[in-house]
Amino acid sequence: LFHALAADEPITLPVSPGATTALQSVECIAQNLVHALQGDATGAMNLPAQVVRVGELVNAVARAAGTHASRVTWEPDPLIEAQFGRVPPLHASRAIAAGFRADEGLEALVEAALAGLTFSR
Repeated sequence: LFHALAADEPITLPVSPGATTALQSVECIAQNLVHALQGDATGAMNLPAQVVRVGELVNAVARAAGTHASRVTWEPDPLIEAQFGRVPPLHASRAIAAGFRADEGLEALVEAALAGLTFSR
């Protein structure tokens, strides 16, 4: 999605605009990994992330990339959406208390992701 819209290319998504997903930028993931290595948090926990509707994500990426969300075609596959497009709200209070973080918002996540893209043409 990020690569296609940044290159102003069409893309077909196998989920509906209402599908939900949890995301962190690569930069945020790296910071959380460093924090985990340096910290003393133990046990399993949900890391904080942005849980967004895919339609909102498409609009945010299109805006930031200077293209149109109409470059996206929606062809929902019920099996794919059931497995990957129904992320519930995350409860990450334990991780947040331990100093882990999410991106500051969807726009910050999108900007960070687009800034990290490389293209070979």
